Amino acid sequence: MSDYSKLPAAATLAVRPFTARAPEEKVQHFQQLLALSPIGPAVFENTHNGRAYGITRDWLQDAKEAWLRDFDWRRCEARINSFPNFQATVEDTDGNTLDVHFMGLFSERADAIPIAFLHGWPSSCVSFMDILDLLREKYAARDLPYHVIVPSLPGYAYSSGPPMDKEFGLVQAAGAVDSLMIGLGFKDGYLVQGGDLGSFLSRILALTSDSCKGMHVNMMTIPGGEEPGDELEKAALEKAKEAVDTGMAFALEQGTRPATIGLTLSASPLALLSWIGEKMLAWTDQDPPLEKILETATLYWMTDTISRSFWHNRAMAGDGEEPKMARLSVVTSMSMIKLPFVHKPTGYSLFAHEIVPVPRSWAAKTCNLVFFKHHEAGGHFAASQKSHSHDRMIADNIQAMEQPLALLEDVESFAKVAWGRTWHWDSEDANQIAFHENGTGKLICRTELNVWIAAEFDWQPHGQQVFSRMVDTAKHDSSPVNLQAKVDMTLTQRRIPKIGNADMSKYNINESLLVQAAFEPKTYTMTLEKGTFLSPCDAQFPEYLTEHTPRFQLRLTFDTSPYPPRCEWQNPQEGPDAIKFWEWKQFCGRNHV
Repeated sequence: MSDYSKLPAAATLAVRPFTARAPEEKVQHFQQLLALSPIGPAVFENTHNGRAYGITRDWLQDAKEAWLRDFDWRRCEARINSFPNFQATVEDTDGNTLDVHFMGLFSERADAIPIAFLHGWPSSCVSFMDILDLLREKYAARDLPYHVIVPSLPGYAYSSGPPMDKEFGLVQAAGAVDSLMIGLGFKDGYLVQGGDLGSFLSRILALTSDSCKGMHVNMMTIPGGEEPGDELEKAALEKAKEAVDTGMAFALEQGTRPATIGLTLSASPLALLSWIGEKMLAWTDQDPPLEKILETATLYWMTDTISRSFWHNRAMAGDGEEPKMARLSVVTSMSMIKLPFVHKPTGYSLFAHEIVPVPRSWAAKTCNLVFFKHHEAGGHFAASQKSHSHDRMIADNIQAMEQPLALLEDVESFAKVAWGRTWHWDSEDANQIAFHENGTGKLICRTELNVWIAAEFDWQPHGQQVFSRMVDTAKHDSSPVNLQAKVDMTLTQRRIPKIGNADMSKYNINESLLVQAAFEPKTYTMTLEKGTFLSPCDAQFPEYLTEHTPRFQLRLTFDTSPYPPRCEWQNPQEGPDAIKFWEWKQFCGRNHV
């Protein structure tokens, strides 16, 4: 059996093994209190109109019976303990000392990629256990490509709470996560993944930590100051308004009166279940298994942590002078705050039934989006919309969407881009191409301020070894002239905001002049040549060549021009007749020095 508990040799933290086990008297008291807790009286709001006014009385009654009859907390603890569990003492950005609990799967590989998975509210570290299971099923410790760290955020589950004598917010929490990852030996680099609160912490880490090299999220924010430009953006904005109007009262209560709601929910298991269960039902496309909801509520109860989990809402509602990044919450994701741009590689998985399904076009305006995938199924709890058991308590829920596999596949694909090798055909000059190891890439071909290709693409080389030799070659290398490699390239997505050093907002892509056919995927075969080349324009006029005429080390030749042909212009007469871009097949890059 694989041992996933061996920490990297570079770890500097004093890490302590941890076992989850609530005192027996705590479990017995919970069961007694639950049995004695009454269900409130039937009224119009809890018996009509589905869940428009919250959970129904019938649902709560059935959930209570299942909680008493079928639910086994010791079985949940056994599953938690089936993974390596640890605690470590770290400091946040303000110097607060925190005991952070985390689950982890450590690889035996020297090149393993460290990834921290950050949960949200009302989730916890247990929401990632399905993903941990999938990783154990797929990889032995000797083969695991990742070090997977799943912390309980400060105040949650088995981590200690925020300080008792001062405010605590997202910046401090992100600092604690960063300290944990660095202390585990990942100072040279790690990636983060998060949804809900975890997505905001991921953004802060990507912005502030030198060690964080990229982020993948399954929840995005609407960029501030943007008017919807297409149907997807309009739909996202409408759903955001609907969420604020009908589903955000909980965040305002937790942000403005956390003491009141915290004491209330800590006094009654049914009150806690109602508060948490309503969100777990509302934020998914299909009801999650009841077992999942009861597991989440019971963890809060056994650890006495519900009142410690509101600090991100409290920071949002306060009057302090903290930076806006410290005041983000679920509510502000609907409020269109203008966020700092994340320049590090970012991945985004959009599950169609997310609270606010921010489209790709808006997401790309807030980050360097190198990976995107849209999923027709799934919602806010993508990491845990799955059940392993099929007993009678969840018999009606066996059709629940299983999205952990989809999320894991996305994170693995993103990691290959963000951490994997990238070959730059030219990263500085007018024509830029980046070939990612996972078979995706980005392309810009431009002249002056007009960009005629700005697209993402899929690619497949004809002979990886030759291709690598060519694009990895340094400028001063004198490899054989006319070394060739062929690549199949399919343009998949136009209108990309940034590539290399080029900010695409400064250039005219002329999209308004093109018909829809110009934006459909296009497949080409191109030849990459290494040698000494003149630009196609200079080559047409040999009489004007001088020793100062630029020579290039690389040349791309497409089988057909990748520029939009005349038939893809709305008004062909407005096309660049003088230049005839649609005839251009060759592009040069990487100047000789």
